[in-house]
Amino acid sequence: MRIAVAAISAEGRRLRGWACSAIVGKPRDGTSGPVSGHAPHRSSLDRQARSCMPRSTDRTRSRRFALPAQEDERASESIEAFISGPALRTKARRVRPLRPVARARDPLAGLHTRVDWNDALSREDARVDRYGRPASVAIVSVVGSPEAPDLDGDWGDRLARPIAHVLRRSARETDVIARTAETDFYVLLPETSEREARHFVDRVGIDCDVWLRAVGVPVEVRAAVASAGPEVRLTEALERAKKALGNGAG
Repeated sequence: MRIAVAAISAEGRRLRGWACSAIVGKPRDGTSGPVSGHAPHRSSLDRQARSCMPRSTDRTRSRRFALPAQEDERASESIEAFISGPALRTKARRVRPLRPVARARDPLAGLHTRVDWNDALSREDARVDRYGRPASVAIVSVVGSPEAPDLDGDWGDRLARPIAHVLRRSARETDVIARTAETDFYVLLPETSEREARHFVDRVGIDCDVWLRAVGVPVEVRAAVASAGPEVRLTEALERAKKALGNGAG
């Protein structure tokens, strides 16, 4: 069996050599072969020459692919990029403002305490000094009339919950609201000018007045604002707001 296979292989090599030599008109091994009376056509010579060339058995060679005809810039990319596809595009992460650290909140109003307020005020003060961005503080206080009940007791706690609801609804996600006394509330407004802070307290005052008239409680909601400046820190602005309020809040 091995002898027969060797004979067939030798015969095949001899026939291929004869076919290739027939193209140029002279056999490779010196034997007589078909010689045409005229020179063959060039295209037929190319086809016969390609048929005589042994095929490559190397499976590790990468195949060649033709890039599709595209008008965009991807048409000029490499074959590897075409096979693997376009590069993944990662979305830029949106920088969100830092929220205050979660701590124990006021049990009645659900707002931040004075400790949270002091921490948030110091952080915002440092940010204003570093970047020169605007920031404001607002004080909202409930003042009772002479015929009103004592606001330092149970009435103060009963009024704190609806006023806190109005403040949360009017404030933004980055604003910090703290209950610092029975009926006193501090609001830190980052990226807010004094004029914008006044609009904020105006909305809060209108909503609180509507609710107070509906329940018939003889109290009044007062508010004051102050903004930080090139030479005014937020702590100083808070003291100015207290003086403007005129009732010694906080």
